[in-house]
Amino acid sequence: MERAFQEYMTDKDWEFVIRTWEHINSFYEERSKVQEELYGNPLKKEKGITFTIGGREIQGQYFPIVYNPKVSAKVSDFETEDIAKTMIASNAIFGTGMGATKSRLDVVKGKSLMLDFDVIPNAITEAINHVTMRKAVTDVNKLVLSVDCL
Repeated sequence: MERAFQEYMTDKDWEFVIRTWEHINSFYEERSKVQEELYGNPLKKEKGITFTIGGREIQGQYFPIVYNPKVSAKVSDFETEDIAKTMIASNAIFGTGMGATKSRLDVVKGKSLMLDFDVIPNAITEAINHVTMRKAVTDVNKLVLSVDCL
């Protein structure tokens, strides 16, 4: 991979990668604040790994993992399993925080990933929805559940 990165990635390409990471990660503070206000626990932030490609030092950052449903029928099983684990582990909080990034390498081992630019706007949309609507959705859910209990 390193050879391919050196051969094909220009400085402009790396700037795109770095700015994309920065944009996706720019929502972290607000998401963590919402998370902590609702559930008492901030999001866990994984530290990026610094690496050097072609003499350029790059600070890696978080990028969302999305499985590729077109590659294998098993992917939907993986997604269902991951959703169930997330709902149990983090109390159904849009799959963020408290273990959602735990041991990412072990979680994706043997699974085909979505290598598509659609991952980027989808991650940003999810972050915006979390920041702007999670509290309201949680409140409505509490109201609906309390009405159901009457």
